[in-house]
Amino acid sequence: MCADVTDAACRGWDGGACEGTVHCPPRCPRFRDANGERWTIRPVTPVPAAGSGDRSSDEGDANEEGSEREADGRPSVEGRPSADHPMARVGVERLNGMYEAFEGRDRAQGLPPLSRDRRTDWIGSLLAEGHNVVAERDGRVLGHAAYTPADAPRPEIAVFVHPAFHGRGVGTELCRHLIADAAAGGREALVLHVAAGNHVARGVYQTVGFRTVDRGGDVRMELPLDEPVATEVRWPPFVRTGPADPTNAE
Repeated sequence: MCADVTDAACRGWDGGACEGTVHCPPRCPRFRDANGERWTIRPVTPVPAAGSGDRSSDEGDANEEGSEREADGRPSVEGRPSADHPMARVGVERLNGMYEAFEGRDRAQGLPPLSRDRRTDWIGSLLAEGHNVVAERDGRVLGHAAYTPADAPRPEIAVFVHPAFHGRGVGTELCRHLIADAAAGGREALVLHVAAGNHVARGVYQTVGFRTVDRGGDVRMELPLDEPVATEVRWPPFVRTGPADPTNAE
């Protein structure tokens, strides 16, 4: 992987020989789905545009100059814009575009909200308070995941994939990015709540290492980040597709 995850040259999509560098994000942003299609998974980071005051970008750039950053390089909570800050607007609009495709049967636990105004507020709060990643293909945002509050030791995750792209492994990959980012950021665990009857989602979460800890009205699941999976998801592609143990990689 390369230092700049937006550099196409991470040099092509055959990352099997990539051993990573100290400049790489916690998990490689390149992803091929179950159909072999290429995706990019990257963080949403609001930034000011050069020479244009404020804007929002979900291109993974650095935060505004002088704002505080956490040890893992993410903006500190104090450095993030509020949900109604101009810097959040572009990110909200792009995500709203994806969520327009969600019908009643596609929603889980009332999310995403059906009303555009309520959905805008909800997306804005995730951008302001959480750590967010998006899945992109052909320039379109087609997946969104977040853990919130971003600075909590045990934040809660939410994962959404455009209904037309279910079954391709995109949700699973988004989960792995949240795990990698949270582990790199020193979080203790990730938690989630899922409807007991949502067997597809529960299967995805179990695949990436979550285990059921409570069966109340909704199922509560948890993944302690001292589990081996929290290290494995951060292995570079060469290790993940090559030797089982990174210490044995040539």
